[in-house]
This record gives sequence, structure tokens and C-alpha cells, in this order.
Amino acid sequence: MGQPAAAVEKAAPVVAPGASSTAPSRREPGRVYVRVSMSRTCMAEGLAPQAIAVHDGDVLPVPIAAKELTVRGACGGIAELLYGTDDAPKVSEPFSSDKPVLFRFRE
Repeated sequence: MGQPAAAVEKAAPVVAPGASSTAPSRREPGRVYVRVSMSRTCMAEGLAPQAIAVHDGDVLPVPIAAKELTVRGACGGIAELLYGTDDAPKVSEPFSSDKPVLFRFRE
């Protein structure tokens, strides 16, 4: 469904014009989310499977059918996986301009 990890890491940024993240008004129990922390002057992109612009503090719902999620950005930062309404991250991984973070999900 998504691109192989090697292809994702080498791909150029492809955020569509106007494709910006929107934080959900409330998180749902049982759903997986990714929270991104980085410098406020930076922008990253999340790929699951299409690219979307991500800003500091954004919380994005991971598509239910997603098998993987990649977060990358020019400045780097931290990507955290959240589960349901719990604010404590289940996984927290750094990313940088030359090393995106790739999360893989089981079915």
C-alpha cells in the first residue's frame, strides 16, 4: 500500500499545496495518533500514505488502514505515537533531515 522504506527516505518533499494538518478537536479511544515536536519555524511532512504538512505540536490521526507512517523534516524533531486519549507517548523517536522516522503497524 505505501512506499518501501528506502524509497520514502530518498523521496523529495511532496506536500501538496493546501494539504495541511488539522488537529482533531478530540481524540477517540482506541485510535492511534502521531504528535510532532520541533522548532516552530520548521515544517515537516507526514506520509501515510500521502504527504501532509505538519507543524510543531500537531496531533494527527493515523489512518486506520495505514501499515506504516513516515515523518521527516528539514530541521528535525521528535515524533511520538499516542494511543487513544492518553497523553503519554507509547513510542518517541527523533527524526532529522537525513534520517526520517518510520513507524510500521501490525494488522
